[in-house]
Amino acid sequence: MFGERLKLARKRAGLSLRGLAEAIDHAVTAQAIGRYERGEMLPGSEVAIRLARALEVPLSYLFSPSDIRLEGLEFRKTARTSAKDRARVEAAVLDHLDRYLQIEELLGVASHEWDRPEGAPYRIKTLEDAE
Repeated sequence: MFGERLKLARKRAGLSLRGLAEAIDHAVTAQAIGRYERGEMLPGSEVAIRLARALEVPLSYLFSPSDIRLEGLEFRKTARTSAKDRARVEAAVLDHLDRYLQIEELLGVASHEWDRPEGAPYRIKTLEDAE
């Protein structure tokens, strides 16, 4: 729970483990942050607060459960997107999706059920096919 959220927030911020350690003035080492992310240990309250501030997320965000996963995320082959930028995009998508689902839960509404049309996905070869 904490580790997954910490890693997601760190990736969204575009920070490496060392970068995050520097952002919290080396209150703990990059290795310790890695252990937090893997769930091997939990930080003390002061370190958790520093991490949340450095990542610009509420402390409650780091401790809230999330079971959302992205599968099959693909980028264009010719895109010159770095691995770091791809990780940032994935983290941002997960964050937005998580917030959306939290709003649905708070409002007591459920996501609309969606059935894939028969024969989908359709191959689009021309502009007219897209209409």
